[in-house]
Amino acid sequence: MEVKSKIARIDIPEKYFFSLFNSPYFSHKNMQAVDIYPRLRFNDIVKSPVSGKIEKIKKVKSQKGKEEYCIIVKKGDVFFKILHVKPIVNEGDLITESEDLGYLLSSGFFFPWTDPHIHIEMRKNDNIRAKGSERLWCKIKNKNKSSEQIIFCNNYLLIRKDIPCFVGDKKCILDGGLPYYGHGGVFCDNEIEIGEDVYIDDKKIGVIKKTYGKIATFKPYNFRTFLNDIEFKGISFYLNYEFFKLVPKGETKIKIWDEISINLRESSKTENL
Repeated sequence: MEVKSKIARIDIPEKYFFSLFNSPYFSHKNMQAVDIYPRLRFNDIVKSPVSGKIEKIKKVKSQKGKEEYCIIVKKGDVFFKILHVKPIVNEGDLITESEDLGYLLSSGFFFPWTDPHIHIEMRKNDNIRAKGSERLWCKIKNKNKSSEQIIFCNNYLLIRKDIPCFVGDKKCILDGGLPYYGHGGVFCDNEIEIGEDVYIDDKKIGVIKKTYGKIATFKPYNFRTFLNDIEFKGISFYLNYEFFKLVPKGETKIKIWDEISINLRESSKTENL
């Protein structure tokens, strides 16, 4: 799999999952960053997602007093901005995609339900500010969800269940934390138009605001997510991932072997998934 811009591309291993939109921050709202999830734990060593020269390493301010670093890797005329990794490399080092970059950080920018990941942007300069990165594209296919499964994690539930998603009558793939991040992305095989409705199953959950051919961003409606009769903060989708995530508001009280039903509700109306 690859994520690309007009100036470069990143190859993502098949076993990883990733996201362009599942984050509340500026670069993800504008399709200018990708988060790559290598299915590792915090403080595990992660390999570099790109090859090049370590141009700059800067320790940056983070919330909650936690460590955060910005690593700039230069390859040709392209600068890759990398966050959420504590480097074990030094400025001036050459690195390849097969070499260790550093430790996965539990950043102060993360929420309790955020998994370990690498944030990457592609730039024409080594400026570390939030704006100015290149817009990204990718092609994605649905992951096989032939068997249903629920996994209990510390701060969320993972559900493997086939949930059809649509833009109008076009089947699509969703990406985003809904509705709590206030935006999401859709990937279709056909062109998408501004103003089209976005659906999970037959429940209308948002409306298209910007289009980039077969990729678009949408504004989610303020729907409510329930597992059985327990309300959750929302539902979270990623790319190349066989699960979606349910983010709780507090204690879930769901037990192993419980039968589950996922509902999206708006006012008194309920749609079962």
